[in-house]
Amino acid sequence: MAWYYGTYKCGHEGRTNIVGPTKNRDWISEKRFSGLCPECYEKERLEKIEKENAQATEKASSYELPELIGTEKQVVWANTLRVKMIDKLTDMIEHSKNVENMKDSQLIEDVQTYLISEKLNASWYIDVRYCSDNKIISDLLSEYKNSKKKDDADLGTKDIKVESTISPVEIKHTGIVEITGHDNNINVKYEKNEDFRQIVKSLGFTWNGTWSRRLSETTGSFTDRAAELGNKLLQEGFRICIYDENIQQKAINADFEPECKRWIYRRRDTDKLALNWSREEPNSDTIYENSRKILTSKWDSPSVVVDISHYEEVQDFAEMYNFKFTKSAMELIKDYENKLASINEVVPAEPVKIEEEDKLEKILNSSREVLGDLIDED
Repeated sequence: MAWYYGTYKCGHEGRTNIVGPTKNRDWISEKRFSGLCPECYEKERLEKIEKENAQATEKASSYELPELIGTEKQVVWANTLRVKMIDKLTDMIEHSKNVENMKDSQLIEDVQTYLISEKLNASWYIDVRYCSDNKIISDLLSEYKNSKKKDDADLGTKDIKVESTISPVEIKHTGIVEITGHDNNINVKYEKNEDFRQIVKSLGFTWNGTWSRRLSETTGSFTDRAAELGNKLLQEGFRICIYDENIQQKAINADFEPECKRWIYRRRDTDKLALNWSREEPNSDTIYENSRKILTSKWDSPSVVVDISHYEEVQDFAEMYNFKFTKSAMELIKDYENKLASINEVVPAEPVKIEEEDKLEKILNSSREVLGDLIDED
């Protein structure tokens, strides 16, 4: 065992401990110093991992992948492993198509879909990271086939509620789209279908193991959004299942309040109003230009922000461009109006006006008094 000193590729000096036959030590030393020093190597390794994780996060977003379950570090790591696995399966699908093996191509695609929708625990990706691709795919295929058998068995015994299903006259797609949810969330289930996917995406749904959308004050009620979705699907030739008869009728008759995309919020933790709208709207530039004409307005992405003192101008603007106010924005305006109403009102007195002649007379009188005093002293 001996210490060898030298300069690494990165320019840093250091030493390395080498054991083994003496005749090989010089060669080993030269090889070690031809690389980076331990600190630079670790820094480069971490930067590479960070870059891979960032790229994987971006890909996961573009793939519309559901969020993984686990600690923050587990999720970041597993997300990178998942994207690599999905890309590997995509390459296999394309290869199968190129050799015209469409049966295998479809099967691998089904396995990929199963992976995305069912493998949501970050720990699973971390646990199998050292397994071969063939081993992972083989296990996934086995799981998928077993789950499909169970789904088929359930489908055979599932009692379709005819009274909850409605159908367009012209049916363009097989199966039934199921729409469920509550005040805070709306879910929709259907087989893999590109036309269906385009419809739900256009209405703000995201994939998270199933297509769903969170509902809030600004999205509108579950009734309106379910009726809107149902109406759109019926128009495109889908059968739909909605368990609320009232919503069924609204879907048939297009009796729902369209979703408003223009809102005025209360800027969080401030006494300011925030004007939000979709930048994809045809007249978005016009809305922006006129919103900036409001006094105190400024751009603070993603909103135009206005001080509450100019709320009346904001109200006029909202009426002109069909904006709605959130409850918190209305409360802020009401509170400001109350404050204004509580301010003491006064009638300021006008200053006393002294005519020019009066001023001159006062000056002359004052001068006479001074002269009189001087004469008396003499």
